Amino acid sequence: MKEKAKRVLLIVLLTVISFSGTCFERDTRVSISQSSNPPTFVLSGNGFLQDFIISGPFSNLEETNQPVKGEGRVAWKLHSKEHRRVYELSPIAYGNVPVWATQTIPEQGAPKPLEEGKIYLAWGRLEEANFRVFCFTMKTGQVIKVDCRDR
Repeated sequence: MKEKAKRVLLIVLLTVISFSGTCFERDTRVSISQSSNPPTFVLSGNGFLQDFIISGPFSNLEETNQPVKGEGRVAWKLHSKEHRRVYELSPIAYGNVPVWATQTIPEQGAPKPLEEGKIYLAWGRLEEANFRVFCFTMKTGQVIKVDCRDR
């Protein structure tokens, strides 16, 4: 009887431990701390950032439904030189390369200015968490969030 109780307790303990790692994962989200053009992005969540990407410009939301994994529509891409959590790397001002990153797109110079009325996606590649895509447009020099489906 005592052995059976120990086995049950061990199974319960192993189950709790195995689920504890996944219970605390928080998807990475983007918000705006400065909405004027160029905007400043703030990341929250607990993954490790590999790349931060602004895709676009897109003429409409239907175009954003195309896969965003390719580099064809990437306006700006930063690659993290450090293995740090996303919340440690904020804020990120569009066009300004932080000390923890290298700019890979464009290869040289500043990215093109964000166009009024066009749609852009802010997203990234992470370790240990998902990334919620943030869709936005520019209107009279201000960032306006656009509702888009999660990818």
